[in-house]
Amino acid sequence: MHEEVLEKGILPTSEDGQPVDPAEQVVVKDKPKVVLPPDDGDERNAAILTAIEAVVEANDSAMFTGGGVPKSDAISQLLGWRVDSKDIRAVWEKHREKLLAEKEKKE
Repeated sequence: MHEEVLEKGILPTSEDGQPVDPAEQVVVKDKPKVVLPPDDGDERNAAILTAIEAVVEANDSAMFTGGGVPKSDAISQLLGWRVDSKDIRAVWEKHREKLLAEKEKKE
Protein backbone atom coordinates (compact mmCIF):
# COMPACT_ATOMS: atom_id res chain seq x y z
CA MET A 1 0.00 0.00 0.00
CA HIS A 2 2.89 2.33 0.78
CA GLU A 3 4.13 2.11 -2.81
CA GLU A 4 0.65 2.77 -4.21
CA VAL A 5 0.33 5.94 -2.14
CA LEU A 6 3.73 7.18 -3.30
CA GLU A 7 2.79 6.48 -6.93
CA LYS A 8 -0.23 8.76 -6.54
CA GLY A 9 2.04 11.57 -5.37
CA ILE A 10 1.08 11.46 -1.71
CA LEU A 11 4.22 11.99 0.32
CA PRO A 12 4.75 10.88 3.91
CA THR A 13 5.31 13.48 6.58
CA SER A 14 7.27 13.50 9.80
CA GLU A 15 5.65 14.00 13.20
CA ASP A 16 6.04 17.77 12.85
CA GLY A 17 4.19 17.74 9.50
CA GLN A 18 7.25 18.27 7.29
CA PRO A 19 7.44 16.23 4.06
CA VAL A 20 9.81 13.28 4.18
CA ASP A 21 11.89 12.37 1.15
CA PRO A 22 10.50 9.07 -0.21
CA ALA A 23 14.06 7.93 -0.92
CA GLU A 24 14.63 7.91 2.83
CA GLN A 25 11.67 5.60 3.45
CA VAL A 26 12.33 1.93 3.97
CA VAL A 27 9.93 -0.19 1.96
CA VAL A 28 9.93 -3.96 2.22
CA LYS A 29 9.00 -5.31 -1.20
CA ASP A 30 9.64 -9.01 -0.70
CA LYS A 31 7.68 -9.84 2.42
CA PRO A 32 7.56 -13.53 3.21
CA LYS A 33 4.31 -15.01 2.05
CA VAL A 34 2.25 -17.03 4.45
CA VAL A 35 1.38 -20.31 2.82
CA LEU A 36 -1.61 -22.15 4.17
CA PRO A 37 -2.22 -25.83 3.52
CA PRO A 38 -5.10 -26.70 1.21
CA ASP A 39 -8.40 -27.30 2.97
CA ASP A 40 -9.22 -30.22 0.70
CA GLY A 41 -7.61 -33.47 1.89
CA ASP A 42 -6.93 -34.72 -1.63
CA GLU A 43 -5.19 -31.48 -2.61
CA ARG A 44 -3.18 -31.55 0.61
CA ASN A 45 -2.09 -35.16 0.00
CA ALA A 46 -1.20 -34.34 -3.62
CA ALA A 47 1.02 -31.48 -2.43
CA ILE A 48 2.65 -33.74 0.16
CA LEU A 49 3.24 -36.38 -2.53
CA THR A 50 4.90 -33.82 -4.79
CA ALA A 51 7.23 -32.83 -1.95
CA ILE A 52 7.95 -36.50 -1.16
CA GLU A 53 8.87 -37.13 -4.79
CA ALA A 54 11.26 -34.14 -4.67
CA VAL A 55 12.89 -35.51 -1.51
CA VAL A 56 13.24 -38.96 -3.07
CA GLU A 57 14.75 -37.38 -6.19
CA ALA A 58 17.25 -35.45 -4.05
CA ASN A 59 18.27 -38.77 -2.46
CA ASP A 60 19.74 -37.07 0.63
CA SER A 61 19.80 -39.39 3.64
CA ALA A 62 19.52 -36.38 5.97
CA MET A 63 15.99 -35.85 4.65
CA PHE A 64 14.81 -39.29 5.79
CA THR A 65 14.13 -40.80 9.19
CA GLY A 66 15.91 -43.95 10.32
CA GLY A 67 12.83 -45.86 9.12
CA GLY A 68 13.20 -44.52 5.59
CA VAL A 69 10.28 -42.08 5.68
CA PRO A 70 10.84 -38.47 4.55
CA LYS A 71 11.28 -36.16 7.56
CA SER A 72 8.52 -33.71 8.33
CA ASP A 73 11.00 -30.82 8.42
CA ALA A 74 12.14 -31.55 4.86
CA ILE A 75 8.59 -31.82 3.54
CA SER A 76 7.41 -28.76 5.50
CA GLN A 77 10.27 -26.68 4.15
CA LEU A 78 9.43 -27.61 0.57
CA LEU A 79 5.73 -26.88 0.99
CA GLY A 80 6.01 -23.75 3.08
CA TRP A 81 3.55 -25.03 5.70
CA ARG A 82 3.94 -27.40 8.62
CA VAL A 83 3.18 -31.05 7.85
CA ASP A 84 2.70 -33.65 10.54
CA SER A 85 4.79 -36.81 10.30
CA LYS A 86 1.57 -38.86 10.53
CA ASP A 87 0.28 -37.24 7.33
CA ILE A 88 3.61 -37.82 5.59
CA ARG A 89 3.67 -41.47 6.62
CA ALA A 90 0.16 -42.05 5.24
CA VAL A 91 1.01 -40.51 1.85
CA TRP A 92 4.42 -42.19 1.83
CA GLU A 93 2.92 -45.64 2.42
CA LYS A 94 0.47 -45.23 -0.47
CA HIS A 95 3.25 -43.96 -2.73
CA ARG A 96 5.55 -46.80 -1.71
CA GLU A 97 2.85 -49.39 -2.39
CA LYS A 98 2.28 -47.89 -5.83
CA LEU A 99 6.00 -47.99 -6.63
CA LEU A 100 6.26 -51.63 -5.50
CA ALA A 101 3.23 -52.60 -7.59
CA GLU A 102 4.76 -50.91 -10.67
CA LYS A 103 8.04 -52.69 -10.04
CA GLU A 104 6.30 -56.07 -9.83
CA LYS A 105 4.50 -55.44 -13.14
CA LYS A 106 7.82 -54.82 -14.87
CA GLU A 107 9.31 -58.06 -13.58
